[in-house]
Amino acid sequence: MLLNDKATLTATCTARRDIACGEAVAGEDLEAVSDLRPFGIDPAAGWMAFASIPGHGLIVSFDFRYDKPRASEHLALARDYLATALDAVAAGRLGPAVEAGFTAAELAVKAMHLLQVFPVNKRSAHKARLTWLNWYTIRDGNGSPTWFPSVRRLESLRSAARYSEGGPLPGPAELEALLDHVQELVDHAGERAAERAQEDRNVVNRTG
Repeated sequence: MLLNDKATLTATCTARRDIACGEAVAGEDLEAVSDLRPFGIDPAAGWMAFASIPGHGLIVSFDFRYDKPRASEHLALARDYLATALDAVAAGRLGPAVEAGFTAAELAVKAMHLLQVFPVNKRSAHKARLTWLNWYTIRDGNGSPTWFPSVRRLESLRSAARYSEGGPLPGPAELEALLDHVQELVDHAGERAAERAQEDRNVVNRTG
C-alpha cells in the first residue's frame, strides 16, 4: 500500500442490533470498534491507519514493525546452528561448536529485534546485539541473567575458535553449559515470537 492510495480497512465491531449479512452499517449501529487495520497489508510492512467513525471519534491504529515474518526464519536457522553446535561438542570439534553456538545466539537476538521497532543499522552490529541482550536481561529483567555473560563468553572465544589465537578453547563441559544457556535464549525468542503472533490481531488502538 502506498502513501495517499485509497485504503480498505477492517475492524472488530460489537453491534447494537442484529445486522443481516450484506446490510449497510452506520456508526450508530455499533457498540464498540477496535482492532482497526488495513486489509490485505503485506505482513512484512509497517503501517498506520486512521478512521473517523460517527459516534466513536477518531481511531488511530499502527504497527511500526516490519520484516516480522523473517523472525521465524531467524529462529529456524538459530535452531539449526544450535543443533550443529551440540553435535560438534559431542564429536570433539570445539572450534566449530563455539562458532555455531554464538551464531545461534545472535540469530535469536535478531529475531527478537524484528518483533519490535529496532534500527536496521543496529541489527547487524555484534556489539549492538550484545549491548541490547545485556539491557534486555540484566538491566530490565526480561530473561535469565546468565544469557548475556554466556553469549559474551562465546564471542570472546571466536578468535581461538577461528584462528587458534587468544588462548586455548574451554573443554566440552563448559561449552555444554554455555550452549544450555543459548538453548534457553533461543526458546525464549521462540516464545516471544509466538506471543507476538497472538497479539498481532490486537494492535495498539487509540480512540478520541
